[in-house]
Amino acid sequence: CKIARQKQLGRISMHAVPNNNLGAHMRNAISAVLAAAVLFGCAMNYPQTREEFRQQIVASDSRFKFIDTYVAKRRFDDVVKSLQANVVQCFDQNVTTTRAQGGMTTMNQTDEWRSSVRVVNRNRAEVTTQMAMKGAIVPGKVPPGGLYMTAVDIERLTPSTTKLSYYGSTSSGSKERWDLVKQWSDGKPTPCPK
Repeated sequence: CKIARQKQLGRISMHAVPNNNLGAHMRNAISAVLAAAVLFGCAMNYPQTREEFRQQIVASDSRFKFIDTYVAKRRFDDVVKSLQANVVQCFDQNVTTTRAQGGMTTMNQTDEWRSSVRVVNRNRAEVTTQMAMKGAIVPGKVPPGGLYMTAVDIERLTPSTTKLSYYGSTSSGSKERWDLVKQWSDGKPTPCPK
């Protein structure tokens, strides 16, 4: 697989159209798509379900994959409640990239980042983040809701501990988002990134 570099003419600017106050670390959707291409191969066979995404991350030998686990010393229900209160509010955003050349707009693309926290059963929950690119041609079949960017499995270990398992890439602020998820799971009142 070759990823060609092209000389870019004109001026490129990126700005966020936030749903809430959001961090600059999530503004590079292009690197996220490139990381997805490297993780899932140049055939652009994007995982179509969350479980396919998680399995492909685990099976990947890419140096861009990022997998980690963390045990919060809090009850499962409290961890889920903290994540429900923070994840969507802080991680959902629209990032619009425009490009002008010769006084004319030649590109206008919006990347819609959407997260969800879903309780699967009394011992398991999931956090999922997807990114849909509007105004851009993405080769290959994109799953409903957009490309899968991160997945966090939440499991009750004991009555007072909860295990979180993170699956994603090293790009687009993944490590920063993971740090926030860990802090919220610990019950720390960490604000959304600015």
